[in-house]
This record gives sequence, structure tokens and C-alpha cells, in this order.
Amino acid sequence: MAAKAGGLYSYGLVSLWNLNEKQGIQTEFHRWAWAQLASQDEQFSRGDPPGKTGYDWKPVYRFENNQGRQVLRYMKADPASAPACVSCHNNYEQRPEVIAVRNSQGVAAGRTWKLHQLMGGVEVEIPVDQVAAAAAAGRNKMLAGLGSVFLIGFGLLFGLIYTTIINPVETSVREVEGFSQRVDSVVGCSKKLLLGAEDQIKSCQDAQSLAAGNAQFADSLQGLSRAANENAKSAEESAVHCNQLDESFGHLKGRLLKILGSS
Repeated sequence: MAAKAGGLYSYGLVSLWNLNEKQGIQTEFHRWAWAQLASQDEQFSRGDPPGKTGYDWKPVYRFENNQGRQVLRYMKADPASAPACVSCHNNYEQRPEVIAVRNSQGVAAGRTWKLHQLMGGVEVEIPVDQVAAAAAAGRNKMLAGLGSVFLIGFGLLFGLIYTTIINPVETSVREVEGFSQRVDSVVGCSKKLLLGAEDQIKSCQDAQSLAAGNAQFADSLQGLSRAANENAKSAEESAVHCNQLDESFGHLKGRLLKILGSS
């Protein structure tokens, strides 16, 4: 477990009835934590029987200063969780060599356990500064990853917006510009038609004044003049409509350019 944590945490097994000489109650924290676990064990023994999963043990922990560094020390109960554990350890406690160890420790020999009783504890030591540094490094990696994801997502979003909105609008603007140019051509032709009609009227008026003595010729010229007048009116109306069309498309073009942020 320590190897998987990269050496960041340290783990250990401790017990008042240790079989491994390195797993006894050795430090002040061990004595403090074991006393609290033993108190819970005593309360459980006087109370209701354990459930299917055993007693509800509460771990104990505290912060300490270890050689100038702040550490979190934690201990969790390691009870007799299976009948095989109970029978195995009870058999060990009856052996002469184990009884000799208990006497040397000042611990009552011949201990017999029941299922779910306190047998040992699991100790964990966590250096707070190293954990904080590891958490900060993990946070920085996460933020860098999120930044990359954000940039990629923003690029994809911009591509989508450009494909579905900007590009079609730009195409529409170009189409409007082309249509506007065609409207300009129509307006120009209408203006030329109007000028030609005006010249035609003037020519008819001049011819009418010269042929004032010839009644039939004068009547023909008057008919031609009326036709030219009607032609001029039609051409003028066409020019007006084309000017209105040109103005409308000019407004449309301005709105589209405003959408694109153009001036």
C-alpha cells in the first residue's frame, strides 16, 4: 500500500498483544490511540451484541509535529473479524514462548478473544505538507488539462459558429451586393429610358410647331407626343420603383454587415 502511494503515506500494524516485535505499542501516539480503541471495545462488550458486520468502530487521529514537519496520525481498529482469526490468535496465546513475551511486556498472558473484539490497530501517518504539495500539483495538472479542453472546445465552437452562421451570412452579403449591382444597372437603364423619352417629347414638340399649318400632320404628331408622354411616365415609374428596390436592399445589406461587426 505504501508503494502504491509513492511513499507519501506510511502504514503499520500495532497491537498490545503483538506477535511481531516491531508491532508493539511503542510511541506516545500509540498509547493515546490504543487507549481510545480499548475504551470503545469495553463499551461494546457491555452493550448490545455486534451486528453481522461487527461493531461500529470510530477511528482516532490527531495532528503532530514530527521533526519540524506537521503530520496527521490516524489509527483504525483491527478487530477479530473471522472465526479463523480468533482460533489462530487464541492458540498462539497459549504457547510458552508467547506467554514469556507477555510476562516481559507486563501484559496478562493467556488472552482469549471472541469474534469482533479488539485485536490490533492499523496506523497511518500522513505528512501534511507533502500531501498539500501533491494536491497542488494535481490541481495544476487538472487546470492545465481543463485549459486544453477549453481551447479545443472553443476552437470547435468557433468552427461551428463560422460554418453555420458567419459563412452563410457572408455569402448572403455577397449575394446582396451582386443583386444591388444588378439593381444599379436597372436603375441606369431606366434613367436612360427616361432621358430618351424626354428627348423624344422635345423633338415632337419642335416638329409640331413647324407643322402648325398642316392639321393632319399636327394630329399625328400630337398622338406621337401623347405616346411619348405615356412612355416617359412609365419609365419614370420604373425608375422610382428601382430606386426604392435599391434603397431596400441597401438597408438589408447594412443590417447584415452590422451582424458581422462591419462598419
